[in-house]
Amino acid sequence: MSAVDDARRWLAQARADLGAAEANAAAYPYVACLLAQQAAEKALKAAQMATSGTVARTHSLSRLYESLDRLNVRLSDVPWKSLRSLERKYAETRYPDALPDDIPARYFVEEDAREAIETAASIVTAVEKLF
Repeated sequence: MSAVDDARRWLAQARADLGAAEANAAAYPYVACLLAQQAAEKALKAAQMATSGTVARTHSLSRLYESLDRLNVRLSDVPWKSLRSLERKYAETRYPDALPDDIPARYFVEEDAREAIETAASIVTAVEKLF
């Protein structure tokens, strides 16, 4: 299988994760936030795979984004501040001790989910434009 074929698999899973995030936004916003982060991560890894043939072993969206920049891959319409906010949701939505006084299931609300989904969708769309 070629690197582009592998990249398309990463992107297809990113789209699926984004759909799952949307499906969970109202009932389980913390799950939607996590899935949105995963969609963005997999989309960035798709772009990395397509351009370099490899995928970095990281969950850091900013590191993935910066690695694409070093590869001269420019993703339009991806707001850096929103990317960093989505990046933080990886740990905050997974672990009960990641938040000082609450658990993810009670802390995150639908508005958080919608913002995370919007950011992830912009990343997925930007990567789709590369193909």
